[in-house]
Amino acid sequence: MGVMVEPYDGVADPASVVLNRLHAWVQVRGIPPLFQKDEVVRDMAAWIGEVLGAEMYALGASGTSFVRVRAKLDVHKALTRVVGLHPEGSERMMFQVLYEKLPKLCDVCGLLGHRVEECEDGVHEQSAMQYGAWMRAPMEDWHPRSSGVRMREPLRENFRGGRGGGRGNGAADSRKRPPGATPPREGKAEAELPGS
Repeated sequence: MGVMVEPYDGVADPASVVLNRLHAWVQVRGIPPLFQKDEVVRDMAAWIGEVLGAEMYALGASGTSFVRVRAKLDVHKALTRVVGLHPEGSERMMFQVLYEKLPKLCDVCGLLGHRVEECEDGVHEQSAMQYGAWMRAPMEDWHPRSSGVRMREPLRENFRGGRGGGRGNGAADSRKRPPGATPPREGKAEAELPGS
């Protein structure tokens, strides 16, 4: 299962908010350390989706190192299987893309939300299966250790919980009060204002 999140201003008609992007962690494997640079990784990851942030030099439990990218995936487009890099004076290099916590994926069309049995008439040749379980990152690598080297990561701005952080951290008393106002007492619905 996946969660689609889009900004909402609280004023517009909720039906006008288009929910077609899935936030996901994506692993790009095999990038040589020379090319694990902010600009290079962002350019490659742009083929996957809108890049929200990344971790350089992530190290999975299996001992595999990779770049981990947080991206918005367009659910109306097939998932990206590989990304390429063509350094000047060198041959083109291709790097495998693996997805963490991937919801239902069709092995034929590469779209999220249905399986191969539900795609068109459900009857497909084996040669038509260009996507599949091999695109899922191993579960033990979902929360890798990091060397501490990170790209700019605007994740806090993109994923806010409620006023209390989404975990009950003072959410009931998180209203803004005028300066000098005392917090509400038990059984009283309003704060007392100074001079009242």
